[in-house]
Formats: sequence, C-alpha cells, structure tokens
Amino acid sequence: MIGAQCIWRIEKVNPIEQQIAAIEEAVHRGRTTEIGTLKKVSAKYGVHKGTLKRWMEKVKNVPRSEWETVLQPLYKGCKPTEFSPEAWGYFLEQYERSDPRSVTTAYEAYKTMAMARGWPLCSQRTIRRKLVRENLLLPRHRLADFDV
Repeated sequence: MIGAQCIWRIEKVNPIEQQIAAIEEAVHRGRTTEIGTLKKVSAKYGVHKGTLKRWMEKVKNVPRSEWETVLQPLYKGCKPTEFSPEAWGYFLEQYERSDPRSVTTAYEAYKTMAMARGWPLCSQRTIRRKLVRENLLLPRHRLADFDV
C-alpha cells in the first residue's frame, strides 16, 4: 500500500537506509533499466527516477557492505563562524568610524586585528548578513526605497 502510512514510515527512516531500501527493491524487481520499474520504486520512496538511477550507479560494482559509505553525501556543510563579542565590537567601532560608512574599510581593519589577536575570521559576506540582520545596514535592494 502506497499511502500516508507508507510515506510516514519512510520519513522516519535514516535517509541512507531509505536509499538502500529503494535500490534493493529496484534490483529485486529486476529490469532496472526499464522506466516502469524505476517509476514504481521511485514513486514508492518519494524520489525522482533520475535520483534513483544515480543512487544505483553509485553502488554499481560495490560490495553491499560498502553501500552506506558510498551513498554518504560528500558535502558536509559548514559551521558558521561566530564573532566573539570583542571582535564584533571592534568591527562596529571601525564601521561607525569610517566616513562614509564602509563595510569594506571596516572589514580590512577587522581582518588585520583578527589575525593579530587570533580571533576567528569571518568572511565579509557573513559580516554584511549580520549587519542586515541587526538592522545596521540596508540590503542593496532596499536602498532604492530611500532614494540614496
């Protein structure tokens, strides 16, 4: 039965386990190159048939015991760098001091000080996002509202 219960069950499963189950079912059904087989299995597991084909290609000629490793995503994401209160205070000081206010000028001063003091170094883009979040800088698309 492919219904709400089945979908709910799949969502509770580890994504890698879901991938392995989908691959095993497709292989068990046979004729994995047939579009009909891939469509049925991909519909059951809520993935596109192209995705299922990519998973199957990844594990082709790989021992079953290594599938979990092969199916792990390569992208791990990155942990956002956090400002220490001291570093953020220093950056804001430089930002407010520059005339006209310039993120680039303040960032260069912050970067020099961060290297000297061993602070974690954030990218300029991260700093811009933080300034926007804290309403200290308007996003560029909003500047037009004020005829700047």
